[in-house]
Amino acid sequence: MPDDKFLCKKQIFQEFGISKSTFYRLVKSLGLHIERRLLSPTEAENLRKVLRGMDAQAKKGEGIN
Repeated sequence: MPDDKFLCKKQIFQEFGISKSTFYRLVKSLGLHIERRLLSPTEAENLRKVLRGMDAQAKKGEGIN
């Protein structure tokens, strides 16, 4: 979903249906550094790829007890 608009982080975590605290917890656990400004289209797309990867990993582990 590449776009030429800058995004705020709120738009990203709403897109993934996660809370603000969960978003920042994930960012911290992944060791990512996000500036306190709007995300460029490239930064937003890279962040989406990382979060999609986390989502895929979580879904693989759902059936394991």
